[in-house]
Amino acid sequence: MIINQITVLLQKDLNLELKRPFLFNGMLLYLVSTVFVCYLVFDGIVDTKTWNALYWIILLFAAVNSAGRSFSEEFSRRHLYYYTLAGPTAFIIGKMLYNVLLLTILSLLGFLAFMVFLGFPAESKSMFLLAAVAGSIGLALLLTLVAGIAARAEHNFTLMAILSFPIVLPKLLILINLTQNALYEAQWSLAIKPLIALLAMYFLIIVLAVVLFPYLWKE
Repeated sequence: MIINQITVLLQKDLNLELKRPFLFNGMLLYLVSTVFVCYLVFDGIVDTKTWNALYWIILLFAAVNSAGRSFSEEFSRRHLYYYTLAGPTAFIIGKMLYNVLLLTILSLLGFLAFMVFLGFPAESKSMFLLAAVAGSIGLALLLTLVAGIAARAEHNFTLMAILSFPIVLPKLLILINLTQNALYEAQWSLAIKPLIALLAMYFLIIVLAVVLFPYLWKE
């Protein structure tokens, strides 16, 4: 039953996204234009650490915008309609899956834009892509939960930024260490511990969402 609800809610979000392509195109334009500005500033030549930092900074802002707008219309009169159709667990997991899919696509397109304008200084492309996908999944899960909490308050984007920064920071440190391994050493043995830490963090985020979101749902 809950799987059917999640599927229906995910399809609804995807259909809305297809009917409003300007929202996704706007985020894609932000990614490409930001990378192009970096290309102009650095004359197309950046060192490895700068390349890595720019990638995660740009992806983080794209993730915040993506997760923040996913609840922009949900906690209004439409929320009462959803209340009669699905439970809180299905609702929040559906939102998480939608943002995971959206941010994963953006992270891969952003990676392509970086390769076109700034090159690719990494030793292992496959390891960096794995880290990029894992990072986008984690950012989507975490920021969706924070956006759901912040959506209940006014000025939810401001509250979301305040709540997400201390939570996102440790995760970003893990991702930076993982991608630096891909950029310099490219040893899979060194990537195992960060990946396990990320998986444990993802499990904790999902558990927190399932436990905490029902209280917001009933408000």
